[in-house]
Amino acid sequence: MLGTKPWDDPEEKLNKKIRKIGRNAAYGIGGAVGIFLIAALYPKEEGSENIVKIMNDFSLVLFVYAATLLLAIILKKKYAPIINMLMTWFIIPGWIVSLVMQHANH
Repeated sequence: MLGTKPWDDPEEKLNKKIRKIGRNAAYGIGGAVGIFLIAALYPKEEGSENIVKIMNDFSLVLFVYAATLLLAIILKKKYAPIINMLMTWFIIPGWIVSLVMQHANH
């Protein structure tokens, strides 16, 4: 269409959001693998079991976040921005708070 701007096209806006969500998912997988490897290579000293358990739990959180975003992009592209928002603002922070509370009691 003549005279329309690229940001006026809803399809282009969705594609831009999808690319951004895909980049977030890639960073999430990289972070999850990195934290998991650090936990695996962490020195096995007395009392280090708790920090390794915490790192493994946070690695799992990042991996679930990234996998959920990738599945949303693949299966429900139209709903991926909403799923990303819910995961970023509510689900993941709630999960992290519950993990912190759980590990604070140990």
